[in-house]
Amino acid sequence: MDKLQVGVIGTGTMGATHIRTFTENPRARVVAVCSKQPDRCRELADQYDIPSVYDDADELIADPAVQAVCLATPDHLHAEAATAAAKASKHVLTEKPLATTVADAEAMVAAAREGGVLLMTQFSHRWIPSYHTVKQRIVAGDTGRPLVVSARKNNPLWVATDLIDWAGGTNPASFLSSHDIDLTLWWLEDEPDRVYAQEVRSVLVDRGIDTPDAIQSAVHFKGGAIATFEACWIYANSAPAVPDSYMHVVCQNETIKLLREHEQVELMSDTFKYPRSTIVTELDGRLHGALVCSLAHFTDCVLDGHDPSITPESSLTVTRILDAIDRSIQTGQAVTF
Repeated sequence: MDKLQVGVIGTGTMGATHIRTFTENPRARVVAVCSKQPDRCRELADQYDIPSVYDDADELIADPAVQAVCLATPDHLHAEAATAAAKASKHVLTEKPLATTVADAEAMVAAAREGGVLLMTQFSHRWIPSYHTVKQRIVAGDTGRPLVVSARKNNPLWVATDLIDWAGGTNPASFLSSHDIDLTLWWLEDEPDRVYAQEVRSVLVDRGIDTPDAIQSAVHFKGGAIATFEACWIYANSAPAVPDSYMHVVCQNETIKLLREHEQVELMSDTFKYPRSTIVTELDGRLHGALVCSLAHFTDCVLDGHDPSITPESSLTVTRILDAIDRSIQTGQAVTF
């Protein structure tokens, strides 16, 4: 195949970004788009010269021109379309997390295996240079064994109330900590054996959104390392960073701090902002950044016959941890794998 022919399901912020990113990739072409918002779907189709428009995901998946399906739908809607695509022998790239339940994630992985197709979760943070540097130093042995990981990824309130209209179908750990959990698994190359978590519910519930305001979780790994993850989306709307993101890795020989603000521009006027630039930014009329690298990696893997660096099994482990976080919150007890 000279170009990977992609069908994109979902036309929100991420869907539109994926469409543009694939369109700008010389090895890919978007041939179909699907959305429950027909006007938005047609607008993107016209803008990017996409030949086929659908309002039903099954119809897009059945399109013989589609070789790979990109899922930019809400977290809890990944499984059905991904499983159907894999059964139709279509490769699948899905937004993070892989799924919101272990059963759904297992079904997706099984369908991909049976269909002989690639399944990759869009954990773009692995292509942020600073996070990739940590991986390189660990692999080289410079740091010694990682022992402690601390992570926070917190959003202002408007993300859960205005940016997305499906916050009640997920929680801050799935929406935010999934990236940090994936990075931690990547760095440690270890499996979890115990999880304990707590939540707080107040602000969002009072606004009619049935989801936690914040979740803090502690994960113990088989090799002895420990990690804590904080995810919150009730920061003040004046918060300058979206998200406020920080990771801290204590290794045998080295301590590493990763503060995303230090990689960004500071804008000061009547407000103070850290605009996002590491995930996706425009340069000379084209998109650049970690998301672009992630989608290019998926495209190259399909066309060149390689397995993606983000394996279905590692993404399944992220979902297992997220599920254990939820069960620990419900029971008030640690969950053992």
